Amino acid sequence: MQRIIYPYNEILPKKTAHDVYIVHQCEALAKAGFEISLLCGSGSLNDQALFDHYKVTTPFPIKRLPIVRKNNPLNLSWNKPFFFFTQREINRSRPGHLFLSVLKQGEYHLKRKLPSVRYIYEAHQLSYYPHTPFDKSLFEREKEMLSHTDLVTVPTRAMQTILQQPPYSLTTPVEVVPLAVNATPLPPPPSNPLTLMYVGQLYAGQGLPLLLQALSHTQNWRLKIVGGKPEEIEKLSVLSSKLGIEDRVELMGFQPPSALREIVKSSHAFVAPFEAVERMSYVAHTKLYEYAAWGRPMVVPDLPSVREHFEDQEGVLLFEAGSHSSLANALIKLENQALRQKLQQKIEQLDPFSWQKRATHYTELLKTSNLPFQKKAF
Repeated sequence: MQRIIYPYNEILPKKTAHDVYIVHQCEALAKAGFEISLLCGSGSLNDQALFDHYKVTTPFPIKRLPIVRKNNPLNLSWNKPFFFFTQREINRSRPGHLFLSVLKQGEYHLKRKLPSVRYIYEAHQLSYYPHTPFDKSLFEREKEMLSHTDLVTVPTRAMQTILQQPPYSLTTPVEVVPLAVNATPLPPPPSNPLTLMYVGQLYAGQGLPLLLQALSHTQNWRLKIVGGKPEEIEKLSVLSSKLGIEDRVELMGFQPPSALREIVKSSHAFVAPFEAVERMSYVAHTKLYEYAAWGRPMVVPDLPSVREHFEDQEGVLLFEAGSHSSLANALIKLENQALRQKLQQKIEQLDPFSWQKRATHYTELLKTSNLPFQKKAF
């Protein structure tokens, strides 16, 4: 049995897509037969509370290490204690593989690289994207760190292409491993009201103002928005009032993963209005995989990262990214019950993005014969 350590320098739950992903990645690898341990910050909930929060059914070891977050008199955050104790754990247990997904942590451990350990970096986003302003110093740090890993995995072919071409030009192996979700098909929704749902974060680029503008040009849709911070929710509430649609918009805030299925089962369709800005055109969007697994029609932007897995009319309606009129037209089309049923039948036929499939992919990648050791870092 191969041993894996996955350190994550945060206090759990953090209530982001990243921590949800890491916990389920650990569970999937445990189910696949790996001996995996998750390292997280002291102050995290106890094991059972975390498993309940993330809906984990196959427990795995979780170890809490010292970390400084803004819960002290000086309001400081400091990762070094966590990194130090993580490295001590690596030195002590000598795992076969170390999984990383945070730049600072990657830099720290790759500078102390052990020759018997393979270092896997899961890149969910990058510091550089084509035709987009970027921080040159951050890019150079990231490129240097990635060049000393043994394997880099990314969730989309678009990201793989970026890493293999200038200015990255990585010689480190870069493999595409699509994201996964635990969701399963929902029961049929009630006849009324006609409900559209968005599940995810609300930061700039996700396109929520665009969605509200589009909704104001429709008459029959009610919209439920799940996720977001209080200040983001307040801004959307103000905009809904300005557009005169506050009676058709319900802002539900963050909801634990364990509660989502009950919340979304009344939906007739899902929407992902993210814009073609910076990383949004290239990275994977977990919400799309969840929407597909829930078995409802989707309205999504026509972008390369979307078309890697979804085609127009194959369970989804594509709209021109950034255009509220194009999005509104798609929503108006989807008011037609016959079209919704047709799209739902199509999306139910899609091959699910399962964690089992993802773990199988990793099992193949981590075979000794397929993964050469890279030179020692820095």
